[in-house]
Amino acid sequence: MSMDHLGTLVVVEKFPSDFPFEIEGNPGLQTLTLKRTYQGEEIEVEVHMPDLVTGENGDDHDGDDGSEKATQSCLPLVVSVSKKGALSLEFSCISYPDQIEIESLAVKHPKSSEDEIAFKGPNFLDLDEDLQKAFNRYLKMR
Repeated sequence: MSMDHLGTLVVVEKFPSDFPFEIEGNPGLQTLTLKRTYQGEEIEVEVHMPDLVTGENGDDHDGDDGSEKATQSCLPLVVSVSKKGALSLEFSCISYPDQIEIESLAVKHPKSSEDEIAFKGPNFLDLDEDLQKAFNRYLKMR
């Protein structure tokens, strides 16, 4: 992906023929939506404009850990997994070149408004490590 002279995200690479998602552009917005169905679940990934890291001004994503990730470009994602008429899971994630990290998790009712959350649990990193691993595996499969 690259930026054109107007700051618009331009996809310059071809996707593999087995790429499982349908891609929807969102004209006027700095997002891209990926959709697919997996084992009866509707998966929707909203990809936000990238945080491009140039290393020129020392800015980083969270600025407080001094780790290698602080110097990598990342993509904020919101992944929604739902079944018809059932509660849905919404993962707020950060995608790095080599992995996706879950930042938070929420449960939503199917007929609630966009901002209405049925349950927003504790900070993801405060969950039991085995539960964190289980959610990461769950998300990776989708």
